[in-house]
Amino acid sequence: MGASQGNEMTREAVAAGLRRALGKYYYPRVVWDFSNQREIILPSMRKVEEVIRTQLTSRKPSLVKQGLANVVFWGHRSTGRWKPRLARFLDQVTAAQLEQAAQQLPGITGPGLGAIRDLSLPEFSRISFLSKLRMFLDPVRHVVLDLRLARLKKATTATLFKGLSVQATCIPCTLSNERVYGCWCSVCDKWGRHLKWPAVDVERAVFVLAEEDVDAAADTVALMQADS
Repeated sequence: MGASQGNEMTREAVAAGLRRALGKYYYPRVVWDFSNQREIILPSMRKVEEVIRTQLTSRKPSLVKQGLANVVFWGHRSTGRWKPRLARFLDQVTAAQLEQAAQQLPGITGPGLGAIRDLSLPEFSRISFLSKLRMFLDPVRHVVLDLRLARLKKATTATLFKGLSVQATCIPCTLSNERVYGCWCSVCDKWGRHLKWPAVDVERAVFVLAEEDVDAAADTVALMQADS
């Protein structure tokens, strides 16, 4: 068997594993309806992404506020902590912050985590939620990096996650961590193009793999990196 044939078999094995994992992915497909003060269940994550991205990039502070609040709501929905976190965001965010966010969010380029952090928005200071916001701005090329994925740092197989600096309860937004995030986005984007998926679906598949077995997930990511 030639090297190219072997690489193709490895690529297809990884792709098959990602497809299986994405089929098991579940996260609440919900947004918050501010007019009626209730949760709305949407038919797919694509629709969730579309609604929140439209709000975030509207350049209208009132709609941007809803988009930011929806990132907080969606990010905490499965943990049961969404009510106090959403209330805190809505109580603390200022008109000046929303005006600045409305102007700057549509133009964020590259990994963009430091640029988003510098907006000083409540609830958006650490990489878990900065990356969620970045993902909703552009789910085709950008992904989420949270503490669950950061567990791959401790796996036996070395991956890009080894370069993360992680604290007990968060991933701080540092230049080195933003570089790791940028590399993670690039790997997911490359595989997304191979699978004809948005990058965020690749990340979601790896998230499922990490939930099942951290070491096996790290093996998959190492193969993904080698073929990126």
